[in-house]
Amino acid sequence: SKEWKLVMSAMSVIDDNYSDRSLTLESVACQCLVSSSCLSRVFSEISGYTFSEYVRKVRVDRACQLLADSELSIEEIIAECGLRDISSFYKVFNAHTGLTPNTYRNEEKSKKFIITFTFIMCKNSEKILHFVYCFFSTHKANFCLKNNRFFCIFCIDKSPFYVIMVFSSRE
Repeated sequence: SKEWKLVMSAMSVIDDNYSDRSLTLESVACQCLVSSSCLSRVFSEISGYTFSEYVRKVRVDRACQLLADSELSIEEIIAECGLRDISSFYKVFNAHTGLTPNTYRNEEKSKKFIITFTFIMCKNSEKILHFVYCFFSTHKANFCLKNNRFFCIFCIDKSPFYVIMVFSSRE
């Protein structure tokens, strides 16, 4: 429907510009070629979120991702996510996750596992590589092979696993 397309368009604008602190209902409505009152009404009817709630959700979700996957400081994350200051960030973050940013980061870091395997290259190496490729492909993993090292990340029950396989020459 027309309303659905409008909301999807607005969400796309928000997702692309969440780091801009000056992102407003009016600026998104202007980009979507509708009035702000129309966008506000349709957005909440279709998405179930008010415009402000959705922007806050996108920003906090991005902050969660950065806390889990980077070593950026809280101040850098606040800037990256278009949030205003530390005190409001802590308040919004806690309301969204039930945790402080530091507690969230520590819990996420403790969920990560690194698995390392070492294989000696032999006549069956191609079969091993084919098996590894097929296994991780079926688990929707992201992986690459570089300098005789296979790097992979995949999730089980939303917990990331990192796999490093080292292929060395036969001794």
